[in-house]
Amino acid sequence: MLDGIPIRSVDWYVDDDTGRIVLKRPKFITPWAQKLFRPTFKSDYFAVKLDDIGSVVWRNCDGRKTVSEIGKILGKQFGSDIEPIYERLFKFFVQLHKAKMIRL
Repeated sequence: MLDGIPIRSVDWYVDDDTGRIVLKRPKFITPWAQKLFRPTFKSDYFAVKLDDIGSVVWRNCDGRKTVSEIGKILGKQFGSDIEPIYERLFKFFVQLHKAKMIRL
């Protein structure tokens, strides 16, 4: 896992008020669900708001950095506040991968 390179799979933007990342997770993945339910909803996306740590992780998921390198960046920026770094990072990437927001 530490040698894996996370690649973003969803659109995102920076919240102007907080400076944090907001992921645009599609509400409907299959074409038939999009066709059936799209007219009843205002938006085609869920807004997934990341905290400060998640925002730093997402910014570094650039398709070049490994999970290990991202962990080192977090350690330098947040210090002991996020220990154990790699356990937390692993859980975060598992959640993002299950939600199809990243590829490894």
